[in-house]
Amino acid sequence: YKPSLCNYLEHQNNPNTCTQGIKNIFNSFESFEKAFKETFDNSNKECITAQQLMNLRQTKLASAYTIRFKQLSMQFL
Repeated sequence: YKPSLCNYLEHQNNPNTCTQGIKNIFNSFESFEKAFKETFDNSNKECITAQQLMNLRQTKLASAYTIRFKQLSMQFL
């Protein structure tokens, strides 16, 4: 976000020179939060899912293990 923030601050006094994408991000807190989550939240979910897959062990029925494996692996698609 540093390059986007720098771009926004540099062009703050002349909004016509700032890109529309940058304006959209800093237009409201909701827009900023959405862009922030799109950038950073997804990678965290992928790391958590990868960790869950690595820790997955069959302790009950093979069918339950298979279902859980498929649920976790579908999150990567």
